[in-house]
Amino acid sequence: MTGKKEKSANKNTDKTLKAGKEKNGAGEYEKLLEELKEAREESGRYLDQIKRLRAEYENYRKRMERVSAGSIDSGMKNLAYELLTVLDNFERALSGDEVDRDGVDLINRELRNVLNKKGLEKLDSEGEVFDHNLHHAVGYVESEGREGCVTEVLQPGYLWKGELLRPAMVIVSKEEEGEDIDGGGDRQSEAEEAGADGEDPGEDRISPEREEN
Repeated sequence: MTGKKEKSANKNTDKTLKAGKEKNGAGEYEKLLEELKEAREESGRYLDQIKRLRAEYENYRKRMERVSAGSIDSGMKNLAYELLTVLDNFERALSGDEVDRDGVDLINRELRNVLNKKGLEKLDSEGEVFDHNLHHAVGYVESEGREGCVTEVLQPGYLWKGELLRPAMVIVSKEEEGEDIDGGGDRQSEAEEAGADGEDPGEDRISPEREEN
């Protein structure tokens, strides 16, 4: 009798534990669903923020492009305005039957002044050591002077605000061909002259004093 009661009590306990586990499992599932819902809502908010930031960046980029284009156009407009005086003087110099040399020189100076104010700088290359960063060699000429120097400028080079705008087209000096730097040619000539007189340049000549002895 007692054994039957113990079996019945164990069955009731198992049912209670099973019901508790099922109840706890349902609670965990609902908790996970709630966390998933919150995570989706949070990711949605982040996605909206990213979309807004992207739209703001695109608007900023387009605005900067318009500003940059406007600045470039304004700068070109100012340059064109300053060159109008130069253009007027050109037309006056060319309007006569003969070209006014003084007028052309004046125009040249005015044009250079306008461009120099904007940042143009002419390279002074003649006589300078050849620099491949600033010069473009189109030919070489033999010279007795220093080798590797600019001897003639065919087309001047220019800098724009310190940066190379156009390299100078130059002629560069080089050493004369056939030149004997150590003077060996002169010594050979002396030896040939001595041989022509019948003397051996390597012969030890005896002085008159040694002959008397």
